[in-house]
Formats: sequence, C-alpha cells, structure tokens
Amino acid sequence: WNSWSDCLPNCGIKRYRSRLRLCHGDVGCIGSNQEIQKCPSKKCITVSLNKSNDKSIQRKTFTLNYYSIWFLGCLIPIEIVIIILGVIIYENLLFKTSSSSSSSSSLSSASSFSSPPSSSSSSSPSTSS
Repeated sequence: WNSWSDCLPNCGIKRYRSRLRLCHGDVGCIGSNQEIQKCPSKKCITVSLNKSNDKSIQRKTFTLNYYSIWFLGCLIPIEIVIIILGVIIYENLLFKTSSSSSSSSSLSSASSFSSPPSSSSSSSPSTSS
C-alpha cells in the first residue's frame, strides 16, 4: 500500500483520506486497490473583519456597482442604435434584391411578348394498333 493522503477537506466534519496499492497479477491482492478512511473532525478557522475593513469592502463594492450601472446605461442605447441600423440596412438590401429580380423578370416577360413564337414543329409518335 502507498502512504495515506492528506485529509480532505482541510477542516469540517466529513473529512476523508485514501491510499492506493499496486498489484502485479492476482497474487496477494484480494479486494479493492483503494482504501478510504474517515478523518477526525477539525474546526474551521473563522476570520473576523473589523469595521474599517468592512467599510473599505463596502466602498469598493459600491464603486464597482456604480461603474457597472454607468457602463450599462451607455451600452444599451448604443446596442439599440446598432440594431436599428442593422434592420434598416437589411431592409434596403432586401428591397434592392427584390426590385432587381422583379425588373429582370419583367424584362424577360416583355422580351417573350415581343418575339414571335418559334416555328419548330414537334412531331409526337403516334401509335396505331
């Protein structure tokens, strides 16, 4: 067997450690290749903040929130303008595409009316019994 690992987590009630073994063949290796053992409970250290530290944390949090709100306040109108411009450009491209395709189809239909029908005769085979 290898040596035991450190107990994890470092503190708390449910702490465990484990160790592994390496087996060569089936000789002398009956059971699992890993062993788990419960560790004794260990109290976690609590850190108390004094009031001066607490105020600095609050001030930094407020500053971060203020800049976040300011940034979003500027960013959202810019996104709206970009979306509106995108819709306008898309509609213009769509209109140009549909107008060019309708003009080309009207040209082809106009040319078919102006040219005389072709005089090619098609003979279909007739079957007689």
